[in-house]
Amino acid sequence: MDLKPENILIDDNGQLILTDFGINRYFFNKCSENLIGTKEYLSPELIAGGNHSRNSDWWCLGMLLYEMLMTVPAFLHPDENQMFFMISVARPYFP
Repeated sequence: MDLKPENILIDDNGQLILTDFGINRYFFNKCSENLIGTKEYLSPELIAGGNHSRNSDWWCLGMLLYEMLMTVPAFLHPDENQMFFMISVARPYFP
């Protein structure tokens, strides 16, 4: 799931609508081997090459809530490798 602020809409009744499920790629009933999703929200296990699980969804929700509270992603860095390293080993900063 690619849960991020840009993929959450509100309808006329105030209900939340999740969008952009186009990243879920399946080919002959096998999940894609590529790293799919928004880099800032990827879980440590996905970066390490593991499979998507409920833990990945909880991580993504946590990163979404962090960004909603702090107004920036928890592990934002211009260098992708450094950002992946930070996601894997660092803890989010809470002022």
